[in-house]
Amino acid sequence: MKKIVLATVFAVVSSGVMARDLTEIKFGVDPTFAPFESKAPDGSLVGFDIDLGNAICAQLKAKCVWVETSFDSIIPALRAKKFDGIMSALSINEKRKAQIDFSDRLYNSPTKLIVKKGSDLDATVESLKGKHVG
Repeated sequence: MKKIVLATVFAVVSSGVMARDLTEIKFGVDPTFAPFESKAPDGSLVGFDIDLGNAICAQLKAKCVWVETSFDSIIPALRAKKFDGIMSALSINEKRKAQIDFSDRLYNSPTKLIVKKGSDLDATVESLKGKHVG
């Protein structure tokens, strides 16, 4: 089965976050992907990517500003300069690499297929055709 590699994007678009004063860094995030990023009962953002972004801001002595954005529009919003970087887990693929720069890989999250013992399903497209996957 094909492995999916996830990376947090700290993309620097042409004007670049590095070309200006780093007193504030705006990160785009879609907080619907626990444990990477989600909302606590009090509405605050929590998760691995939030902790990482806060650590980056602390190291740079900058204020973190979190801009909640739907996942489908997160790359267009970055390109439109609505924030400086994306701090949501993204699978790296050629289409995305053509649009934005990625950080080094932070973690590997391979896709797995789990089936009932004795099932005739395989981890292939052919085996899953016509089936409902949940």
